[in-house]
Amino acid sequence: MWFPVLAPSAKLLSQLKEFDLENPAKRKTFFDRYEKELMASAEARQTVEFVAEVAARTPISIGCFCADESRCHRARLFEIIQEHAPDERK
Repeated sequence: MWFPVLAPSAKLLSQLKEFDLENPAKRKTFFDRYEKELMASAEARQTVEFVAEVAARTPISIGCFCADESRCHRARLFEIIQEHAPDERK
């Protein structure tokens, strides 16, 4: 399933040029902005909760076009989903 609500906004992606994702501090700044943006939306928060519930019952995959997961929003999304996992999975 595709959940565009979990993707970084077009505005944040357009600012990606500002971030040298090779630099850990800049990468953290981008990831922090992504998480703040994601969790500011009720629709996105509810989607994170839904995906966390599904992931508690069955394996999921998080896809993107980025070649290096460590420099991709999906790495932070994975952490966010884990944080919202039902208590028995934490």
